[in-house]
Amino acid sequence: MFFSFIFDLLGENHLNYLKKFHYGDDTLNDTGVQRYSAAQCKTRYENEIKLLNTELNKKENLLIFLDRFVFQGNVESLMTDVIYHGNIESGLWASRDEIIKYVCNNSFPSSTVHFGPLTYQVWGRDEKRTAVHPDRRYVMQVKWGSITKDLEKIRKENDNV
Repeated sequence: MFFSFIFDLLGENHLNYLKKFHYGDDTLNDTGVQRYSAAQCKTRYENEIKLLNTELNKKENLLIFLDRFVFQGNVESLMTDVIYHGNIESGLWASRDEIIKYVCNNSFPSSTVHFGPLTYQVWGRDEKRTAVHPDRRYVMQVKWGSITKDLEKIRKENDNV
């Protein structure tokens, strides 16, 4: 499903760059003999990742990805207005507009596939073919590992205005 989303948005070449990184076996269909770790893929497919990231991180595409991963998901009828990170006693928050402004006005250099501060990860690379759940190799996840730091920056910027 996500591959068709990328194909519709960016076309076949960029989808192929993503598939190469995702499968990590020098193929576009998971038929390679040797599977590589995420770290090995970052080095092995460095050029493809750079080309893919250039497209993924264009402002018009970032807006689509932020909606898909943070604000809306794949349920078009729902939209989140605010992101809150914390617990009932303490946390950080930012509005949709604040997050969009922050992500679109900052750079987030990375050697892996990313959408601003969000990183694309294969759920289970299974490079040694010994995973308990080998089917997770076909699942991707997007994580915002720096959410606390980023929300702190957003709050600082907006509270000073």
